[in-house]
Amino acid sequence: MANSDVVCFSRIKELLENELEPLSTKDIRERLALEGISCDRRTVWKYLDIINDSFCPVFRKRSGKDNVFWIEKQAPVRFNGAELQILLDCVHAASFVDAPTSERLSSKLASLGDDPEKKELLKGRVVFNPKKHTNPEVEDSTWAISEAVRKNRKIRFKYFDLDENKGRVYRYDGQFRTADPAFLAENEDKYYLVCWDERKERGNRSFYRVDRMSEVSMLDEKAAPETLALRNEAPYLMSSVFRMFSGKGRRITLRFDKSVLNSIYDRFGEKINVRPCGDGKYQISAMAETSGTFYGWVFQFGNLIEIVSPRDVREEFKLRCLTLAER
Repeated sequence: MANSDVVCFSRIKELLENELEPLSTKDIRERLALEGISCDRRTVWKYLDIINDSFCPVFRKRSGKDNVFWIEKQAPVRFNGAELQILLDCVHAASFVDAPTSERLSSKLASLGDDPEKKELLKGRVVFNPKKHTNPEVEDSTWAISEAVRKNRKIRFKYFDLDENKGRVYRYDGQFRTADPAFLAENEDKYYLVCWDERKERGNRSFYRVDRMSEVSMLDEKAAPETLALRNEAPYLMSSVFRMFSGKGRRITLRFDKSVLNSIYDRFGEKINVRPCGDGKYQISAMAETSGTFYGWVFQFGNLIEIVSPRDVREEFKLRCLTLAER
């Protein structure tokens, strides 16, 4: 749009938002004329269509011989005290959000409440997670990644571990890493970036912890087309118990004691189909990544959980237990 077109379009949108009564195209043109803005009837219709298609619904009805238009005025979003408390608790419980950022976000969230609520929300707060990570870049990294996902672009970043002195030790000799981001996901209080990875041995996907990423930026280069397909796998990846670890996705059958039923729901979700087997035993069938994390999770329950199938997964678990016993 030329500058004059932008001004005309903006004023039409403002008129519809601010007028108390619906306006006809004639009303709109007359109000624009009072401001020295010339706009014919066809242009008004064009801008009404753009507003309706790209910004917000434009409502229309007949009034005498004319059509009149208006935009519904939405009430400002309000949070009650309980809703704000939940949001505040989530911020403070998340280990990947560093302490200074948590405090800043808390103050902003509390400001959304009524005056008496603001003081109460910030008073006597419980320390949910004393093991906060210290990377102050998480906020900016998350935004850069989210923008890249929306625009289907590649990103680049540096990736690091922490040494015994909590200092950063950069992988890949400190060089930038390029990736095709698919989506962000939270798993067991860690925030991950899930990427398309063309290396077949990695299962065509890779995972990076956002709190271990540094200097994240979006590139002009388009991401691989496969990232779109990977996003469609997100429900599977998020419902698969051990989705953040590089293992092979398998359908497994577990038989377990009733006493661990809550742990089964915590791991597999409450929609999982649980079948009684008798004698206080139950059984499920679910997709899981058969990695060390999977076997470790099963191991913690001792004889309360049994891997029924597949046979090779059952045998692999036995071998790992025997190896551990021989140490």
